[in-house]
Amino acid sequence: MGDSKNTGKEKISIFKSARGKTILLVDVIIVMMMIVLLVNIVPKAQSSMRSTNKNYLADMALAYGQEIENDCTTTGADKVLTAEYLKGRLQGVGIEGISSSYAYVVDKNATMLYHPTASKIGQPVENSVVKGLVAQIQAGTIPESSVTSYKFNGTTKYASYYVAKDGSFILVISADESEVLKPINDMLASSILIGIIIAVAVGVISSFIIGRILKPISLMTTFISKMTDLDFTDDHIGHALAARQDEFGYMARAVVGLQKKLAMTIERIKGQSTKLFQSSDGMYQNANTMSETSSQVDKAVSEIAEGASSQAGET
Repeated sequence: MGDSKNTGKEKISIFKSARGKTILLVDVIIVMMMIVLLVNIVPKAQSSMRSTNKNYLADMALAYGQEIENDCTTTGADKVLTAEYLKGRLQGVGIEGISSSYAYVVDKNATMLYHPTASKIGQPVENSVVKGLVAQIQAGTIPESSVTSYKFNGTTKYASYYVAKDGSFILVISADESEVLKPINDMLASSILIGIIIAVAVGVISSFIIGRILKPISLMTTFISKMTDLDFTDDHIGHALAARQDEFGYMARAVVGLQKKLAMTIERIKGQSTKLFQSSDGMYQNANTMSETSSQVDKAVSEIAEGASSQAGET
């Protein structure tokens, strides 16, 4: 029995222990909640951001386009539709905080009247969307002002445009989608980082809390291990656990009760064994006495036989 002594101190892998499994479960729940929230919130936020910025671009194009059109009516298109005049009106126009957002003006022949990059002024427009608008104007159709998106050199761009009522010019205000959605993407990256930090923090905190919760189980294991070695002496661990007012206390009181009953049973067995030993010892003593008596009787019989033989010989 001594060779198989169990101290209750076996090492359990963190991945197989109740603590490790619980921490893993908590972290998995947190990660899944984050994924669900991000999957549901981010697309909606991106859609809202796109819609808001497109509406803002449309309002800007309409407001500046009407101003330029009114200036053409009051001052004359020859003076207004020049790079100098348009620069004074449109320089710095765009979505605030987005460097890729700017305004430019194209005439009905697809020639750039104004652009923040001076080298592009007087050059044919490269935007396929604007070229399509020019083609409609030249075909005698004045397109409605609107907002669209298009690819330019592999970059997705938003463009709101205002077409003059007489088709003399097209005002375009554009912005890169990547910059428009940058706040959402930054928020997504921040959310992932915060989620990782929260998962680690929860893992550490839950490890401490679960360790405290599971400590009575470890003590109970040590207490029961003494019983497996037939050690039924009183133990402060058992009494401390039995004093708890929770499930562990209920279980400890049951084990302590079992310990006392086993101790009483063993005491009874020990008492009966002592009585049995005493009885067997008495039987042994009686057997020895009977053996001695038998020897004496045998000796007496032998003497009587010898006497009888001698007397017979004499007779």
